Parts: sequence; C-alpha cells; structure tokens
Amino acid sequence: MSESDSKPPESVRSRLRREAGRVEAGCSVSLAREDGATTDGIVTDISETGMFVATSAAFVIGERLRARFLLPGSPFQVHSLVEVRAVRAPNPVEPDSGGVGVSFETLDEGARAAVEQFIRG
Repeated sequence: MSESDSKPPESVRSRLRREAGRVEAGCSVSLAREDGATTDGIVTDISETGMFVATSAAFVIGERLRARFLLPGSPFQVHSLVEVRAVRAPNPVEPDSGGVGVSFETLDEGARAAVEQFIRG
C-alpha cells in the first residue's frame, strides 16, 4: 500500500487539523457588521486560525465582521477582522447551539500572542 493510500481523505484531514488546535473559551464577543450594527455572542471554542461563536443572529458565509473579545485570564482585548466560514442553525433540542464559525483575517502581533497563549494554557 502506498503512503497516499494510507492517508485519510482530505475532508477528514482538514477536520482533524481544525479540531486538534481548538480549545473551549466561554467568553463574550461583540461582532460588528460593516454598517456598524453589532450583536453579541459567546466564543465557545477558539484556535489560532478562528473560532466558533454561539449566537442567534443571522449571518451569511463570506460576510466580514469586526470581532472584539477578552479571553479568560487575559488582560488583552482582542480586535480582529473575521470572515464567516460556516453557519450552524440551532438544534431544536438545544436552542443555544446555533452560531457561526469564523476565521481570523487580521490579528495584530499582540492579539495573536494572546490567542496563542490562551490555547497553550
């Protein structure tokens, strides 16, 4: 069997990469649209490349937002431009399960360091 035959499909590899670096966060986040309208949510998990925000607000894939949040135990407020990559409708059994997966488009050096430090614990 060749090396390529032993690798899982790309969709599985991508999911494993994504899940490997995620940690629970449980902090409040403010998301602002380009028109200035804001909504609040909860960062349920975060990685170096993005986060999932539990929110009942409706967003569309590709939408760009300004995110502002303070990670638990960190004095540094993170500001980032994020892009909506996934939208999850709430599960009828768990109404608070809906939200959006976003990727960080911009993280300055201090924000990136705060996220990395939080992930490392």
